[in-house]
Amino acid sequence: MAGDVFTVTSGKGGVGKTTTAVNLAVALRQRGHSVAVLDADLGMPNVAPVVGIDPETTLHDVLSGEASVEDATTEIAEGFGVLAGDTTLEGFAAADPDELERVVDALAEQYRYVLVDTGGGLSYEGVLPLELGDEVLLVTAPDPAAVGDTEKSKQLADRLGVPVRGVIVTHATAETDTEAIADRLGVPFLGSVPRDERVTQSAARGEPIAAHAPDSDAAEAYDWIAATLVEATDAPLEPPESDAIGAKDSADEATAESEAEEPAEETTDESAEADELDEAETAESDTAVQETELAENGQSTEATTKSEAEPVEAEPDAEKEDGFFSRIAGIFR
Repeated sequence: MAGDVFTVTSGKGGVGKTTTAVNLAVALRQRGHSVAVLDADLGMPNVAPVVGIDPETTLHDVLSGEASVEDATTEIAEGFGVLAGDTTLEGFAAADPDELERVVDALAEQYRYVLVDTGGGLSYEGVLPLELGDEVLLVTAPDPAAVGDTEKSKQLADRLGVPVRGVIVTHATAETDTEAIADRLGVPFLGSVPRDERVTQSAARGEPIAAHAPDSDAAEAYDWIAATLVEATDAPLEPPESDAIGAKDSADEATAESEAEEPAEETTDESAEADELDEAETAESDTAVQETELAENGQSTEATTKSEAEPVEAEPDAEKEDGFFSRIAGIFR
């Protein structure tokens, strides 16, 4: 049976459409479903940097007849594939948008859910993916201009005969009237993602919010929205352990702290032995000599601890450069 295809669209760029597509995909995978993200924004593809990959073969190679769907799909983990786009003008010029239907069908045969990230606006390459999905997910920010543009996308979906599942409101605050936005669009309200700098930071680092800030309200929001889109009984893959997210980083930090503390403990023991020796030789040593020895021991302790701890401080920076694969490996175990 072919998987379900959700087309993620908005009326304009900058509302968090791509971020929403990627984070919903991660949430679906966390719930045990196989999922693929297709970057169908042929002119300005952005999925690759958001997930931290730089594939040699892209969707544009498939659309130009130079590669297969399988060759262009990056398997980030079991049951989680990404078909990213080419950012060059040459790739854009060579791509045939009419081949997108074949690509979507191929992904739907392999994955339970396919999220198609479309381009903003009403250009041909932005409109075409709309009719390739089983349902449309509208994404909008709360400001009137964004909602107005999203309304046009909804009207277009109606004319194409593609059902609109509902709207996701991003950059929401306590003052955002999400129900009013859904009412204006005439669609169900699927959920809102609160305004949070960590969402932007996670995209810039090339990792999902579930890995960057798993306890954030935004991560919980994406998980909740994903739950409304699927049936819990249809999850053949083993759900990942929630506490495994960021476990590698936490383990490294714990090891670093332990290694940094060990020299201090050894030096403390040495200091204790020196104190006992001083007490035994009190009759032969004066107070000034004892104070000098203790001061020297204190200097040795500080120098030893600093020299042992310095290499450990570099580990977190090296970990940041490992990329998307290592940072969220725990999500898909």
